[in-house]
Order: sequence, then structure tokens, then C-alpha cells
Amino acid sequence: MQKKEPRVSVIMALYNVEEYLEKSVNSILNQTYKNIEIIMCDDCSKDGTLKLAKKLAKQDSRIKVLENKENLKSGKTRNRCIEEATGKYIAIQDADDYSDLTRIEKQVKFLEENKEYDFVSSGIYRFDENGIWGEYHSWSEKPINKDFLWGLPFVHPATMFTKKCLDKVNNYRVAKETTRTEDFDLFLRLYIEGFRGYNLEECLCFYNENIDAYMRRKYRYRIDEAKMRFKAYKNLGLMPKGIIFAMKPLIVGLIPRKLQYKLKKNKSNFNNDPIRVLEVITAPILGGVETMLMNIYRNIDHSKIQFDFTNHINKKGDYEDEIISLGGKIHYIKPIREIGVLRYILQIKKLVKQNNYKIVHSHITISNCFILLGALLGGAKVRISHSHNTAIDKPDTLKYRLVTKFSRIINKLVANKYCACGTKAGEFLFGKRLMQKGKVTVINNAIEIDKFKKYYDKRDEMIKKYDFPHNKIIVGHIGRFTGPIKNQKYILKIALKMKEMKILNNYYFVLIGDGEDFEKYKKFINENKLDKNILLFGTTQNIPELMSTFDYFILPSLNEGLPVVVVESQAMGLKTIVSDNITKEIDLDLDLVEFLSIDENNIEKWIKKLSKNQKKKIKYDIIEKTLEENGYSVKSSVNTLYKLYKID
Repeated sequence: MQKKEPRVSVIMALYNVEEYLEKSVNSILNQTYKNIEIIMCDDCSKDGTLKLAKKLAKQDSRIKVLENKENLKSGKTRNRCIEEATGKYIAIQDADDYSDLTRIEKQVKFLEENKEYDFVSSGIYRFDENGIWGEYHSWSEKPINKDFLWGLPFVHPATMFTKKCLDKVNNYRVAKETTRTEDFDLFLRLYIEGFRGYNLEECLCFYNENIDAYMRRKYRYRIDEAKMRFKAYKNLGLMPKGIIFAMKPLIVGLIPRKLQYKLKKNKSNFNNDPIRVLEVITAPILGGVETMLMNIYRNIDHSKIQFDFTNHINKKGDYEDEIISLGGKIHYIKPIREIGVLRYILQIKKLVKQNNYKIVHSHITISNCFILLGALLGGAKVRISHSHNTAIDKPDTLKYRLVTKFSRIINKLVANKYCACGTKAGEFLFGKRLMQKGKVTVINNAIEIDKFKKYYDKRDEMIKKYDFPHNKIIVGHIGRFTGPIKNQKYILKIALKMKEMKILNNYYFVLIGDGEDFEKYKKFINENKLDKNILLFGTTQNIPELMSTFDYFILPSLNEGLPVVVVESQAMGLKTIVSDNITKEIDLDLDLVEFLSIDENNIEKWIKKLSKNQKKKIKYDIIEKTLEENGYSVKSSVNTLYKLYKID
């Protein structure tokens, strides 16, 4: 029997809110969470608020309307609502505000799953008669006592409480000194009693903050707030420091209220343009990291967020036209090896500052420290270091060991968010301690599953399209021909050994990729008369089509973080043979991946594995389900990035 959802009582104190009430109520009635009641109490409104409230109550039995015989103010009025409430949880909503339709569901889910917290709040959008003008997130997800010194670290009308904690403190305190600060006083008393709250990053409420609200903040209320703070700070053990902070309302109150409102609006710099994130990569080429980012970029909401990319190479990248068509930008910058560390940092600083990037996401592992130092100097508030490797592509010398150690230290200082494509990659750049503490967000190298599903049973059709031989075992490889990392040299050694064993004519190798070493490999293939059996295909965006022609996929890499191409090979149901230097996390338990040493004496073992009768066909619904359950769907990665970037 399915467990019944706990009831949520949404309370509203009403006073002259006829203009806003219906929209506010509907935002609760239409919630994705259904077990709710709305308790409204009219505090002697002078407009048509009460009449409208009764009309709404007749239309929906979940609404209950109370009336005050005299004007009792918000504290007593809310207390009347709480006393009538039957819910396990009490959600606050001011009658001139409204909620995101998922607010109640998300807040209930949090409290049900995190019993150590007694209430939960969220971020808000501020609006007035001209629309949304600002966005606010608390400075702390898990406020502690000292956070109350700076102000209220929760948004009162965006908060859901357990009724149990409100009962314990006797709801809102009604006193002269809490006339306009009963919300602040409530949270302080809850913390004094040992209750704790949490702030969700999402903006789940729309808060009506107009000039009228500021004009009601008279100076006498500032005096009362100072007195209330002084007593509470004493009970929270925040003295003597609390004396200074208790005086804050008195100082702020000296600023003209119209000026306060104007300054806050000007400071918000809020607009409806999408947030632009600078994704720092080597170049928008057909590489693993770049392909992963493009999979995500195609599937994000471009009205909310845009990606801009860097290009460190002096030529156009494979994805540039598509990026521009989706609204992104390409920034050509000089590589660190060309201009040196200091000029490179200053180059990043200038790029970030001129384009006002608030979020910089760096994907170049060891060089992330220099990139994010430049981003910090340029004013980026969110600086994300993303590890995609388990080692560096450099000789194992004292010099490079010191460089790696230095980079790791600086990385932790200049980045304020850490990401990795897998556990091993995270441990390499950030260390085991941060991984174990859950400080590193693992973002799987997600793929667009539907594109692979489309070509899963199209092998014969695609072989004909690309004019590949029908009577040979096709062995595929995808990787940049740049440096030793992808280790294509080992593939050529396999082919030469096959030639020596006189079995090479049974095979056809398709090596996809480009890079500065491409011509070197081409020359080697021609000189050793391997060209009839090895095709250097170059770059392409039709990876699913080509993978559908393969019998095997091989990747003898020297080191990798968590290669997206091996996720893709499993998405195509291919028997995949990879270097044992690659993390075992990449194996999705579909019985498709085998790990072999790339020792010189192990080449014959690789050849033995490349046997046509070893290929195993799997029903695609099993593959699809496995990919989704392991977090390799694009939707999962998009949602993770939204949280990382604080996009609602």
C-alpha cells in the first residue's frame, strides 16, 4: 500500500491584497504536490480582499477563510492560521507573493529525506509592478548561529516548517519589539531552541518587493529590531561581537528609504538574458571532453543559459559553426606554452572581465589553476575546476611531478567548485580526502542515447554508405592524433603483428580523429604498406553511424579520466577492448568491456580478443536502461550542471 503524502498547511495573513490574492492562491492550488490546505485569515482589510477570499474558498474545498474582528497585525494573524492548521508541515506564503509550482513538492521531499532539519527555505525572485527585478540566494545553505549577525539567513515567505518546531516555540512572538520583525525573531528563537534550517539553492518563490514595502519601514521599527537582535544574540552566545551587529538596523535606517530601494535595484543587475558560462577547453574539436560538452549544450535551455568556448589552436574547430548557430561565442586565445604563465593568466583575466563572465568552468585539468586564477582576478564568482584525466601527458620527471603538485595546491585555492568525470580523475586532481568528503561533483560523460539507438541495427546499411568491406572484421578507434595519450602507436603495432602472422587481411581498422601527428601516422602506414587495411578517416560528427559498422572498438590509452567514447561504444553494443590504465568505472556491466595491459609482450592477447565470434548482441532496451541508471543520459548531466551553475 502506497504511503500517503503528509499534509501541508499553507498559511496566509491577508490585508488589502485584493490585487494579488487570486494569483497567489492559484500558485498553491496548482502545485505538483496535492495534499495541501490553505488557511487564510483576513486582518480587517479595507478593500475587497475578504470577499475575494470567500469566493475562492467556495471554488475549492482545500481553502479555509478566517476573519479577525479587529486589526491584529501579521504575527497574531499568522498564529490564528497555524492554530487551525492540520498539516505536518506549515508553509508560509504572503498573499501578494506567489510560488513556483514545484515548491511544495521539493520542500516536502527535502524535509522527509533530511530529518535533521526542522525547516527549509529557498532562493527568491524579487518583483514589482514592472516585473522581476532581482534574484536572491542566502549566503549559506546550512546557516549557523553567527550567520544571523549579518541579517536573516532565510527568506521567511519561502519557508516550510515542521509544525512540531513551531509548536515548541509557541509560533510567532507578539510584542512591541517584533511588530515588523516577527519573522526574524521566529528564526532566532528556533535556533536558540536547537532547531536548524536549510536553504535550497533554487528560486522557488516570487517575492513582491516594491517601493511601498520600503516606505512602511519606519525608523521606530529599526529601533525595535535592534533591541530584539541584542537579546537574541546574547542567548545565541554571539556577544560581545553581537553588540556591533545589533546596531546595524539603526545605521541602515538613517538612509532614506527611497534611496535604499533604488540602491538595491541597481545592485541586483537582474535581466532576463541567459546566463553566459565560459567553458574553457583546448578547442571546440571532436574530442571526448568537447563532445560531452556539446551533448549537454544541445540540450540545455538556451533562454536560461548559454555556453561560450575558448579555442587555443590557430584554426577553426569542428563544432564552431554549430556553437554559433546555438547562440554561443568562440574566443581565440593564445596557449600557455606560447606566451608563458603570467601573460596567460592576464589574458584570461582580461577575457573574463571584458565579457563580465560570472561563471568560468575550466576543463584542462592541470592548467585549471592558471585559468581560474585569471578568472578570479577578472571577477568570476563561480570558478569550477573539472578533472578529466588520471595523469598528465608529460614525462615522469621531478620537474613535472613538482608542477603537478603545485597545480593541485593552487587549484584548490582559486576554484570554489570541483568536478570530475569519475572517481579516479577526481582523486588525481583534488585528492582522495575531498572525494571521500563529497566535495567533488562527479558529472558523467553523458551521451545522446537516441542517436546511438537509431543506428543500432543499421550495420549493413552504414557499411554500404561508407564503402567499407563486408567480409572483414572492422575494428574502430576514435581519438586525437596529438601526443602519446591515445596511444595509436599501439594499434599500429597490433596491425604489424597481424601482418607478420598473415591474418591482417581479415581485418579493417578505421581510425577516426585528427591532430598535429596525423600526417606522421599516415606516413608510417604508407611506408609499412598498411594502407589497404587501415583507414585514417579524419574527423566527423557522424560517430553513431560509423560506430554501427564496427565489430570491435579499441582504446589502448596511456591514461584517461573516464573516456566518453567508451560510453558511446557500449551504447552501440560493441565489444570494447581498452587499456588497463583506464578506470574500471567505465565498465557498465553489460559484458562488453575488457581491460588488457599495453605491455609490448601483450600484443598477441589483443589480437586474440579481436575475434568476430566474440561479438554479443544485446537488446537495446537493456542498454538504454543501463545508461540511464548509471547517469549517462544527457538529461541527468544537464540537471547536475543547472545545480552547479545555480540555474532554475
